[in-house]
Amino acid sequence: DLVFPGFLSSGDRIILASGYDGLFKLDLKQKRYVKFPIEDEAFFLNSALQSVRQLSSDTWILNSYSNGAIIIDSKGNLLKRFGKQTGLPTNCILAARRSNEGKLWLGTNKGILKVDETDVMAFWPNDELI
Repeated sequence: DLVFPGFLSSGDRIILASGYDGLFKLDLKQKRYVKFPIEDEAFFLNSALQSVRQLSSDTWILNSYSNGAIIIDSKGNLLKRFGKQTGLPTNCILAARRSNEGKLWLGTNKGILKVDETDVMAFWPNDELI
């Protein structure tokens, strides 16, 4: 059985996010769900998906406990990856929000991170979450 920790409603589509098995499109007419492929299916291997959030009309961010976060477009194409390999202090991304100024804020197990296209800044005084 699949467990779905998150979902997105995009136009006439509902996308279900499963913890380890990827994304699925809910077909309301057929009363079933079908695999929604993404460019980086390996992201789901051992990643424990935490949440999924729509960032814009065409972009989504997938956050995981152990594999960082990825931004994909509504067709499943990989646009950006965040994690230790890109300079973050952790791969545990618990939440994501985009500010009115367009900056991406990530809630992690190490604190709150403000991310833009060119650099990553982490904010946590004395290892305490702000």
